[in-house]
Amino acid sequence: MKKIISVLILLIMLCGCAKADISYSIDDKYNVKVTYHIEIDEEKMDSSIRSNVISLINSTSKKYEREGFTVTSKENAIDYTFTLEKKADSYEEAVEILREIITNPEISFFLVADVHGSSEEYEQVLDFYFETDLGRILESTGTNKLPPTIRAEINEALNESTVNLTVTLPQVNVVAVNEDVIVENKNKKTTFTLPMKWEGTSIMDFTARMSLDNNKMTPHTMEDSIQNTKNQIGMYQALFYGGSGLSVACSLGLVYSTMKKKKEVVTKEGSDA
Repeated sequence: MKKIISVLILLIMLCGCAKADISYSIDDKYNVKVTYHIEIDEEKMDSSIRSNVISLINSTSKKYEREGFTVTSKENAIDYTFTLEKKADSYEEAVEILREIITNPEISFFLVADVHGSSEEYEQVLDFYFETDLGRILESTGTNKLPPTIRAEINEALNESTVNLTVTLPQVNVVAVNEDVIVENKNKKTTFTLPMKWEGTSIMDFTARMSLDNNKMTPHTMEDSIQNTKNQIGMYQALFYGGSGLSVACSLGLVYSTMKKKKEVVTKEGSDA
């Protein structure tokens, strides 16, 4: 079974009051970032358990460092962050890099996962699908064979702990998203968050569109861009017709003035005769 989540569950079983965040992101400069963050409350932990927990995390860290991750920790705390960063030259390449990461069984923990991107002239269409089952992973550790009293303690520890999956993209138009996912638009970014369940399957499934101009994010959605274009056309038409009307008025005024002068000249000549 997947190492990082198996270790995480063991830590939660031992300690309770744990928090884990699994994050994937693509920014507007095509940077791909993967972060696994584990934080454990040490308030109820004795020194021997703390030592075993740190030893377990350190042994796991070495395996992830061999896969290209950077592992950092806070001093005097069980607070570890595993980070993997990769650079791409386009959104298409960034999506492909992310797909390779989430489908790599050595560093991923999903039962099923896929990311698919397709390019249109002014948009990038993205389809994300993640599925995992923490309960099945928990069973793989053999906890279902433990005495009922111990299983009850483990369930209590799990209920005090959280695991969240997050995907962050440059601001996108959300086409579809499953009901368990929380969507937030902030600081020109769109974040999808899934609080994972300890029983049953946890799924994140969404489709999004990114508005592009020469593979760069535009500051507006496609609908905004279309409306802005219409507004500009309307403004140009107003200027054109307004300018034409002014020109016609000036021309008519000039003709009238010229004809009036000619009429005055003719009248004067008649009077002189």
